[in-house]
Amino acid sequence: MPRPFPREIRAALSPHFANLLTRTSKVARPEAPLGVAFPNSLGQIGSLVRWANETSCNLHVTSSSQDAKTPNELDGLRVDLSRMNRILHIDDRDGMAIIEAGVSFPQLDAALGEHGLRSFKPLLPSRGKSVLASHLDREPTTSPHDHWDSQDPLGGAEMVFGNGEIYRTGTAAVRGTLDKQLSRGALPMMALGPASTDFLRVVQGSQGTLAIVSWASVFCERIPAIERAWFVGSPVLEPLVDLAYKLLWRRTGGQTFIVNATQLGMIGGKDSSTCAALAARAPQWVLYVNLVAPDIFPQERMAYLEADLAADAAALDLLPVRELAGLSADAIGGQQADLPSVRYKDRWSGAHRDLFCLTQMDRVRDLLDAAALDPAASVGVYLQPQVQGTSCHFELVFPCDPRAKDATARTEQKIDEIAARLADAGAFFSRPHGSWGRLAFERDPAISPLLNAAKDMMDPVRILSPGTICF
Repeated sequence: MPRPFPREIRAALSPHFANLLTRTSKVARPEAPLGVAFPNSLGQIGSLVRWANETSCNLHVTSSSQDAKTPNELDGLRVDLSRMNRILHIDDRDGMAIIEAGVSFPQLDAALGEHGLRSFKPLLPSRGKSVLASHLDREPTTSPHDHWDSQDPLGGAEMVFGNGEIYRTGTAAVRGTLDKQLSRGALPMMALGPASTDFLRVVQGSQGTLAIVSWASVFCERIPAIERAWFVGSPVLEPLVDLAYKLLWRRTGGQTFIVNATQLGMIGGKDSSTCAALAARAPQWVLYVNLVAPDIFPQERMAYLEADLAADAAALDLLPVRELAGLSADAIGGQQADLPSVRYKDRWSGAHRDLFCLTQMDRVRDLLDAAALDPAASVGVYLQPQVQGTSCHFELVFPCDPRAKDATARTEQKIDEIAARLADAGAFFSRPHGSWGRLAFERDPAISPLLNAAKDMMDPVRILSPGTICF
C-alpha cells in the first residue's frame, strides 16, 4: 500500500482520491484534479513532497489563490501556499524583510510602513499577488536604478526540492534555525551560496518545476521624504528612449517606464469607456518618472532633480508635465501604493492576453517593427528598463472580451505569430509562458538537456508542475 496522505495537512480532496490510492501501489498520473492541499509550514511542505514522490502524484504550486488556476485545469494535486502568510522579520537598518510564500504586496506594505519602508513591486500587480511568486518569476519592478541583478530584490531563501530535500540558499545556509540566526544578528541577505553555488538563480524562473520555496528575504525601498511624478509625452518613441537612458545614467527617479497611449489608458482608466477616452487624448508615447528625495536635504535634492529632468527633456525638445490628458502623474503612484481591486490590464475589455520578452531599449523599435501591430487595434505597449537600464522588459498587452471565445482564440493565434516574428528579430524569452513559451526552447535546443539535468537532480520523479516549461 502506498503511504497515506499526510494527516497534518489541511486539504480539500476529490471523492475519487481515496480510490486512486487503494487501487494500485502508485497514483496513476491523473487526468482530473485530486483537490487542493494547504500546507502551513516547512515540515508540512516536506511531508507533502515526500508523499508525492512515493505515490508519483503531480503537485502544482500556487502562492496566491487570486492568480491560481482553477482545480479543473490541473491534473494531480494543487498546493496552495496562500495560508503561509507570515512576515517573519523586518530589518529597517538594512531595508529588508523575511516573508513566507503567501504574503501579498498589500500585506507586506502595511507592515513595512511602520519601519519607513515599502516593497519593490511590478507595475500594478493584483492585490492578492504573492510577493515571492512575483520575484521568483522575475516580474520586472518599476525601479530600474535600484535593480542591480536579475535576482533582485531576492536574498537568501528556504525551499524544498522536488526530491524532498530541504535546502537553504545564500547566507540563509548558515548554521541554526532562522530564529537562532536572527538572534545572533545573522540576516539572510545574500542569494549567492553556500560557497560558489547559486541554486536560487536556478530555481528562479523555473515556474514551480524544481522546488517549493517556503520563505525568502526581500530587499525593500525606503519611503522618501518627498516624491513627485512626471509625464513626458511624445508622438514618437525614440526621444523618450534617449531621455530614459539619460535619467538612468544620472540615477534619477524612483520609478521609470515608457508606455504607449493604449497602455496609459489601461493604467489611468476605470472601465472600457474611460480607458479608451484617455488613450485617445494622450500622446502616442509617454515616459513616466517618479522623482524621490530622502530625508537628508530633501528640498534641495528635489530641486536639482527637477532641474536636471527639465534640462535633459528640453535638450530633446520634450516637456515634462505633472498632468497629461487629464491624468495626474501622482495618481499612478497612488495606485501603486493602494493596489486596485481589478487588474489594470482587464479594465479595457474585461480580460487580456500578453506577450513579453527581454531586449534593450535602443532595440525596441526593431521589435515593434517586427510585431507589425495593427494601428487600428487597441494593443498596449509597456517598456520597463531593468538592471540600471542595461536591458528592457518589452510587453504587449491585448485586451479581450472573456465572453467572446472565438475572438479570444484569434487573438491568441495572432500572439503566437507575433512571438515568432519577435524571436526572429532577436527577442529573448527569459520567462516562457503560455503557448509562445515554446519558442525559448525551439530557438535554443542546447538549453533543454541542461535544464532537464537540473530537473533530474532536483525533481527526479518529476512531480512538480509537469509540462509547465520543457519538462
